[in-house]
Amino acid sequence: VVAYKGGRFVLRRAPTGDCVVALQGSVTRDSTSRFDDVIKKAAAMLCGKPLVLLLESPGGLVFDGIVLGEQVRAQGLRTVARYRCASACSLIFLGGVERVLWGSRAAIGLHQPRTLSDNECDRFGTSLGAHRMKEYLREVVPANADRIIEVVMNTSCESIAWIYGRRAVELGIATKV
Repeated sequence: VVAYKGGRFVLRRAPTGDCVVALQGSVTRDSTSRFDDVIKKAAAMLCGKPLVLLLESPGGLVFDGIVLGEQVRAQGLRTVARYRCASACSLIFLGGVERVLWGSRAAIGLHQPRTLSDNECDRFGTSLGAHRMKEYLREVVPANADRIIEVVMNTSCESIAWIYGRRAVELGIATKV
């Protein structure tokens, strides 16, 4: 277990040699900085690749979600959600080279980011956070980025659009259910 401010990472090795890292809690600056420690521990345990990142998070900070998503992609990790993975968690999920919704309660939650200056919804997508999020989506899911951005920008930061099952696959959010 690697604790961080707002949650923890749990690393488990199966008898098959496969390893699962669970992110449990909010996406914070501290989670981003501690992620490298978890990857190093997995390597020390001789975990096979690709690792699985199980996401159990209500979300958090948009920039940290993007940074973790980029780290996930760079490491070639699979991402899995068994329950709801919302907001910044969805950005991490989208970083997975394979993205799996596992079970009937698995869902990805999308919404507009908030502006940094006045903490309001970014209805027009002009804030730095919205710009960086759009750029990131075009990097990790280029063929489907515009459709996902449309869902994000049509959903107030006060609400969440839950994407389940086949719709997640059709939008390119998940690669399988």
